[in-house]
Amino acid sequence: MKVLVVNNAAPFIRGGAEELADQLVLRLNATAGVEAELLRIPFRWEPADCIVEQILLNLKLQLYEVDRVIGLKFPAYLIPHSKKVIWLLHQFRQAWPETTARRLCSRTLRLQHLVRMPSCWSRNQKLI
Repeated sequence: MKVLVVNNAAPFIRGGAEELADQLVLRLNATAGVEAELLRIPFRWEPADCIVEQILLNLKLQLYEVDRVIGLKFPAYLIPHSKKVIWLLHQFRQAWPETTARRLCSRTLRLQHLVRMPSCWSRNQKLI
């Protein structure tokens, strides 16, 4: 089985999510009958206007020759695949600000809606 782990890539930033992704791929490759790779998708969250482009980039990405996809972080988990599992490591914090909705500008509210929209979630995937 060919498994693709998808995560975000921010240059010069490495933390627990990146370590988890690397270790997951190592462990999957140690499993008989499994071949795993890590795909890191570039992600830029500032300025906020570029987030829509990032969402569209991931939604339009087509994967071939992959039996299973494990998505880890927004927006990499938006990549479409019929056999996708999401291991949600970090929510996109900017979409859940601590400020009350009444005090947010309309552009921020539209961005929140886009990030949280149910159409991001396919019927064929599982959330862990």
